[in-house]
Amino acid sequence: MLTEKSYPQYEFYMNVNYICYKMRVLSNLLQKTT
Repeated sequence: MLTEKSYPQYEFYMNVNYICYKMRVLSNLLQKTT
C-alpha cells in the first residue's frame, strides 16, 4: 500500500529507473553508430 508519505519516494524511484533506462538506450544507439 502506498501512503501519502511514501508516494513521492516511489515517484522519485520511478523517475530514476526511467532515466537509467533512457541512458542505456542512448548508449546502445551510440555504440551501434560508431
